Order: sequence, then structure tokens, then C-alpha cells
Amino acid sequence: MKALFIIAQQNYRDEELDFPKRILEKEGIECDVSSIEKGIARGINGGSVEIKKSLYDIHLDEYDAIIFIGGSGALTLLTIQLLRELQLMHMNRRSSSVQYA
Repeated sequence: MKALFIIAQQNYRDEELDFPKRILEKEGIECDVSSIEKGIARGINGGSVEIKKSLYDIHLDEYDAIIFIGGSGALTLLTIQLLRELQLMHMNRRSSSVQYA
């Protein structure tokens, strides 16, 4: 099983990413974190995570779950058409696997 966390490049909620990601990984679920660009994303509470795949590099067939992480930076993601398309495509494939933190 594989999960995708989608976060803002800046000001995502660190705890909304860190806690569920640790739990899933502990259960043997592979997790990727993606954002608009590759590089370092910075959380609102000072955390950071390396983004190895931008949203434009994502292949939905690889994931069993998509988790959108909140925070003030998440508002910037609302205007991105690609996210809407990813969301709809994944919801059509697996109606119960899209989650919002």
C-alpha cells in the first residue's frame, strides 16, 4: 500500500503531516510527500520536508490514498487546477481514499 501527502510549499501544518505519516509508515505503508515544486517545504511550526516529486510528476495509479494537509499555506493550493483534477480522478477510482487533514 502507498499513500501520498499533498502539502503547501510554505506554512503547512507540521503535525498534520508528521503524526499520520509516522503511523502509516509504522504500519508498513510507503508514503510520499508532494507539493508544487521539488525542494524543501517549510511548515508553519518550523518543520521541513524534502519534496522529491512535484505534483506534476505524480502518477495516481501508484497510490492507494491521497491526504491533503492543511495550514495557512494550503489556501494557495486551492487555485491550482491540477489539484482539482487529481482529486477528481482519484475520487472516481477510490471513493473512500481521499482524506483532508
